[in-house]
Amino acid sequence: MKSYAVYNNKGGVGKSTISLLLLDIFSSIKVGDIRQARVLVIDVDTQSSTSISLLGNRRIQELKNKNLTFCNNLLNALKNKKGVDFSPYITKKEATKTTKKRLKLGAIDVMCVKKDSLIEFEKKCSIENTIKIATYIKQNLSKNYDFIFFDLPANIDSRNKLSMLAMQASDMVLIPTEPTKITINALNDTIENIKYAQNLMMHDKPREMKNAIVLNKTDRRTKQYKLHHKEIDDIARENNIIVFESFLPSAPTLASSTDETLCFETLKEKYLTYYDKTKKIALELIKHSNLTIKTN
Repeated sequence: MKSYAVYNNKGGVGKSTISLLLLDIFSSIKVGDIRQARVLVIDVDTQSSTSISLLGNRRIQELKNKNLTFCNNLLNALKNKKGVDFSPYITKKEATKTTKKRLKLGAIDVMCVKKDSLIEFEKKCSIENTIKIATYIKQNLSKNYDFIFFDLPANIDSRNKLSMLAMQASDMVLIPTEPTKITINALNDTIENIKYAQNLMMHDKPREMKNAIVLNKTDRRTKQYKLHHKEIDDIARENNIIVFESFLPSAPTLASSTDETLCFETLKEKYLTYYDKTKKIALELIKHSNLTIKTN
């Protein structure tokens, strides 16, 4: 199993867009040419943008009203000091049914969080417990999933233990970034939080953890990109962070791909002319994860 967190401490840089396109593509690939990949997203942001895009706002509100959210599960784990069955808190977004000879949108399992449960969790959970829970998540969910994605909120720090836990449980943190000065100014806080979380995990048990910047809303012909891309490269090099060669342009089609009221049957129908660009990002992530899986 491979696990990824999508995070930037600045809002509006495309965390949900990149999370969703990776979920769509990874859920459509096959593992060993035998079966579809099993994919889970844990939406750590209380705004639930990613989970709403997958399940719809009404379904997410129902889950929150019934306390069928991720933090409820973790509070039980802390209280009982034993393993927890995650299945009641997981909702499946079914694969699309289509007769078109194109790659359909695959099934994705979803867990979301609720604000009051999150606040209670943050109050009760210690740093030591975040490490234990992160380890437990990796050990237990690896039995049921090939890929897990954590979609994190912006504007956090070391006090936000659930977000720290998500980064601790991840093999790689993906940092969506626009080549603008205002976004670059937020990178230091982003990287500081990532290092804090990952250093806690490595103290428990040293392991290799990579991080990568994925450029979004990018046009290499613009003056802004030419002015700022070297600064992004320098920050990445100083912090041993990969910068993906692939990038996403600024395009209404990519923004509309997160709209849950629009119905799509296939990957190419959802991403249209930008499908190849989204696929390249997925392939680059696969390469940096030392996997041999290929997308169609």
